Amino acid sequence: MGMRTYNATLDKLRAFVKESFDREWSEAEADSALIGWLDNRSVDVLGAFVDGRPIPSPQYSGVASEYLVNAFAKHALERDPEGFEFLQSVVKGAFLTNALLYPDLGAVNRRFASTEFYFDTPVLLRALGLSVPEQRTAATELLELLYASNAHLRCFRHTFDEMQSVLNAVTHQLQLGDVRYSFGETVNYLIDHGWTALDVEEIRIDLERRLEALHVAVEDTPPHQVELTLDESRLAELLDAEVGPGGYANPNARDKDVDSLTAIHRLRGGGHFVHLEDARAVFVTTNAAVARASSKYYRSEVGRHEIGATVPLCMLDWTLTTLVWVKQPTSAPDLPRARLIADISAGLTPSDALWVKYADEIDRLRERGDLSAERYGLLRYSMTARRALMDLTLGDEASFGPGTVQEVLRASEAAVRADVEAELEDAEAARGHAEVRIRATEAQLRDAETARGRAEDQATVSEAELLRVTARVDATAQSIARLVGRGAFVILFTAALVGSVISVLEFPWPVPRPIALSSALGFLVLLLMLANLVLGTTVQSLSRTVEYAIEKRLKSLLRRQFGVDPASRA
Repeated sequence: MGMRTYNATLDKLRAFVKESFDREWSEAEADSALIGWLDNRSVDVLGAFVDGRPIPSPQYSGVASEYLVNAFAKHALERDPEGFEFLQSVVKGAFLTNALLYPDLGAVNRRFASTEFYFDTPVLLRALGLSVPEQRTAATELLELLYASNAHLRCFRHTFDEMQSVLNAVTHQLQLGDVRYSFGETVNYLIDHGWTALDVEEIRIDLERRLEALHVAVEDTPPHQVELTLDESRLAELLDAEVGPGGYANPNARDKDVDSLTAIHRLRGGGHFVHLEDARAVFVTTNAAVARASSKYYRSEVGRHEIGATVPLCMLDWTLTTLVWVKQPTSAPDLPRARLIADISAGLTPSDALWVKYADEIDRLRERGDLSAERYGLLRYSMTARRALMDLTLGDEASFGPGTVQEVLRASEAAVRADVEAELEDAEAARGHAEVRIRATEAQLRDAETARGRAEDQATVSEAELLRVTARVDATAQSIARLVGRGAFVILFTAALVGSVISVLEFPWPVPRPIALSSALGFLVLLLMLANLVLGTTVQSLSRTVEYAIEKRLKSLLRRQFGVDPASRA
């Protein structure tokens, strides 16, 4: 990424903020906002990981700037291909910059030895398809790359229970037909896309098997040990400080974060690791505040006697995506783009704290009789109102006030009126130019509209079924690939063993030794030894590489065959 591309991105960002939000950003302010937007994903946490420097507070206006950059990215994705290409170059540049900051860059080619990655609830729910497609793609590609790199994918039992609770709550709300108090990424997605209580309950019952299909195993936390006890009160204070007022919508969420971080410390046996490939366990989250808090605690309390860099207890999924993508970029060349689009989608969604404030206020107005049923439905369920809420508050719950709902209502109704007026104008123009044709095709248009409505209903109803078919297809591909991978392991291991025996041992009786076979087996043993010394490659990692390649290819072929491939449906 050159400075010309970066400066062009800043120019487009400033123009968008001026035109869409009537804000004059100087070049320095735009630069600070864009750098802060990137820092909030990886650089601050990665910096502490690399050299132990204090984690800086973002040098930009916080939530508002974060939202404005996300809004710009969404605009560029939909209406400005050149601008999006510029922004994508910036993100790829951040990926590569983070790789250059990585300690001992030569270790980038190393595979993981016995590292276990424990994932937070949002990462796994996204990978299961319970979020927008862009977020699912980014999450699943991260899991696949980690698995192909010989990592072990895990989640704690309490994380699994939390996922069950989320799905159970959605099921209960859908059964009662009352979703007024629903909030959160997964809940909103399932409701917005017409999932039924039965669809969600099926996922909940089958949850552990679906996680296994993603190569994720559910594990209990290790038992507490006095010598490995952390200061949980101090850790909780840091989490509260980083997340901020109202950050934990669920009071149990902080306790689960503390449980996860302390469990990782026990799994490491209190040890400290310079390289990620050697670390025994790492917690992976989508919450930048949790990653910052854990890094601060780890540096100040656990690693204060250590010299040099150490791998933190917790990593942001963005940071981990960067590091694992650099290991094998050709396996997922579009991952930076997928990661960017996923972040845009998440960044334009109201936080739980903001949504709770908003939902409480519209419920209060409705109970007071100040909102009709039609207006309540518009405010509560329409994407137009949700976007208006974010535009007015810039995603900052502190900007929400008594008059915000009325402003959202005015903006939403204005948007609806504008859409209707645009349609009427188009219809009037068409009528003026082709009165006869309009009369002749009115019946066809009505039929087409009815058919479109039925098709949309059918698509909504079948989305859960589509996910079920995809899960079965992927499970079949995984089983076949696993068998081939194990076969490859047996063949490689046997060949290496036989080669070692033939080339080293002397038998008391004459043993025929074909020269070609002996040479080939000896060469194979030598290659395996060199690969292990230089790259840490083992017979197991080679067989897993074979398994991953076959699984990925089979998934693609079977999805196309059964009509569940996103590309074939587009």
